[in-house]
Amino acid sequence: MNVTEEVFFSSESRARLETNHLADFTSLWTLDEEWFEKPNTRGQGFSGVVTRILKNEDGQLRRVFIKKQENHTTRSLAHPIKGIPTFAREYTNIVSLSALGVPTIELLYFGTAEHKARQRAILVSYALDEFTPVDEWFRQTRTHVSDVTAHAVIRALVAAIKPIHQAGYRHGCLYGKHIFIRLPPAGFRDDPIDDPIEVRVLDFEKAHRSVFLRRAILKDLSQFVRHCEKLTEADREYFMDRYFDEPNSLRARRFLKHEIGRKQSKS
Repeated sequence: MNVTEEVFFSSESRARLETNHLADFTSLWTLDEEWFEKPNTRGQGFSGVVTRILKNEDGQLRRVFIKKQENHTTRSLAHPIKGIPTFAREYTNIVSLSALGVPTIELLYFGTAEHKARQRAILVSYALDEFTPVDEWFRQTRTHVSDVTAHAVIRALVAAIKPIHQAGYRHGCLYGKHIFIRLPPAGFRDDPIDDPIEVRVLDFEKAHRSVFLRRAILKDLSQFVRHCEKLTEADREYFMDRYFDEPNSLRARRFLKHEIGRKQSKS
């Protein structure tokens, strides 16, 4: 197997992987763990995830996701025929958008290799064990919390999503299951000035810069609103109020409502 690229994202991540004997592509690739969920197959390729509990030199434990794929590629302008691993695009997107302040996952390692003309890739990140997918949070919690709390969550979501679009990107898979949140244990009693809510946006495999950005934004937002089923009508309105807060955004908001209605009528 010919390893073509390896990136450790910090000295701490390298040390943690070394402590657990996973400090190179081959060790990660041959790690014998059951799939976290059924791998996604495409032609002669696959893409899947395993988990592992890693300890550091002090014995502290932390779970990681190890995403592995083989011949699971996407074409790019630089590689129009052979393509590149979809994890390579996700890795590039995460690094670029993190640098712009988008809250994403915390990476430890990225690597690529070739084996008998087959492209392989690995992406390792810390698990979000203390976070909850936002669609699950609304499904389980919305009827039990005040509008103050729900609106604080929505403001945090907008603050995480909007910079993606402002950077010229379309996420391409903006479902509630791909946005994780963590609220403070005590919750809210009054409307806070600063929302103490952490957000992490995941799954940037399909993210790309869009020439037709207005259309891309509408598709992303429509996708999110429609599939986050327990958003109340008032929640939807508040979400749009917060996202389209510029004076000249009335038309964009009207287009979004039209897009949501059009998609819902087809479902």
